[in-house]
Amino acid sequence: LTLRIVYLILTGVKPSNIFAATFTEKAAYEMKRRVISLLDEVVENGGFLPFAAWTSRQHRLYYYEKQLWISTFHSAGLKLLLRFIHSTVSSAEDTDAAKTNLEMLGFPKDVKIITESLSKDFSRQIAVKLQLPTDDISLEVARSYVYNQKSFLKKPKDSKKPSDLERFYRLYCQYQKETGYLDFQDLINLSIELLEKKNDILLYYRKQIKHMLVDEFQDTNYAELAFLRTLAGTGRNVFVVGDDDQTIYSWHGANPENFSEFLSSHRWCKLLKLEKNYRSTVEILRLANNIFKDKPAKMRKTLLSTRDVRGEKTVLYQAEDDKNEALFIADEIKNLLNKGVISSLSEVMVLTRLTAQFYLFQNIFEKVGLKTAALSVARFWNLEEITILVSLLSVADFLFSGLEKAVEVPKEIKRAAE
Repeated sequence: LTLRIVYLILTGVKPSNIFAATFTEKAAYEMKRRVISLLDEVVENGGFLPFAAWTSRQHRLYYYEKQLWISTFHSAGLKLLLRFIHSTVSSAEDTDAAKTNLEMLGFPKDVKIITESLSKDFSRQIAVKLQLPTDDISLEVARSYVYNQKSFLKKPKDSKKPSDLERFYRLYCQYQKETGYLDFQDLINLSIELLEKKNDILLYYRKQIKHMLVDEFQDTNYAELAFLRTLAGTGRNVFVVGDDDQTIYSWHGANPENFSEFLSSHRWCKLLKLEKNYRSTVEILRLANNIFKDKPAKMRKTLLSTRDVRGEKTVLYQAEDDKNEALFIADEIKNLLNKGVISSLSEVMVLTRLTAQFYLFQNIFEKVGLKTAALSVARFWNLEEITILVSLLSVADFLFSGLEKAVEVPKEIKRAAE
């Protein structure tokens, strides 16, 4: 995907006419960095860039940094909203010409992004008002329901006998409009709503975006696919990359069926299957091919290893429960030690999907005599000494930034502080 962006620019497409979306800020930053690095390499090797080639290297890099639109879906939605939410409604059919686009969507003039901790407090207040359970699990279920409803672009229903979750969702949205707090999914949903209601804004983006590219397409949810469709319109320059066999965010709304939906709605698109695998052994790919052999032919892949390594046979173990699972893995580690396959426990890594699993594994391992040298991220940041240190650093940063604004701080002190 990165090379395609470079190719488009080298063939005359303006960087500002390209929109590329991915799923993490880190991935977006890395993609932009690689594109700029490759373009810089072209010039350094005597090649020609259609844009900003005549400027100094520093100005050229700055130009591409500013012109390229590579971001996450949420950042793209935020950028769109920030650009247009405070514009006033001025079309003839609008009854109140003084309204901003944001007020037209039912929100106050000033909005802010809700934090995770504030969202939990928010949810607790709503649960208390509705006389619903306020324990952590119940609140998490309610917040997940809100997210899932929004990820499918579903607004609160006006039903005569709403469920507790429907009541929670309705009041949650009402509180948002009263307080002006937006969550991350709102950034996408409100962008879609604004584009659908304001034809001038929609035409602005459709005119600007000539090529649309999406990474990790298997992780898109319904709303993100709708966002892409709205921006693209009837445009045919849409390029998506992903693996429908690697969807791990279905619990968070990701829908691998978006691939099939995309192919159905973009029949002119060409499907390219990347079936060469440079990492896995022959045995692992044989197992993977058997698992996915019953998929529809159009989406089925036959993975081939480029490594001349057969590899060990995979083992499938169906544990009775989570404790039995941990004990089985502990026994396997002991067997590796006894057979001399490994000489130290530091050669073994155990990955868990949930923090709760992590603590269980740690307890079981210690009981059978296996020392662990691991610490979950969540536990690390909740350690008392870490929270105290972070608090002290926050205070120091606040005081230092205030002092720096008030007086000219010597360079030596700045360096020491940094």
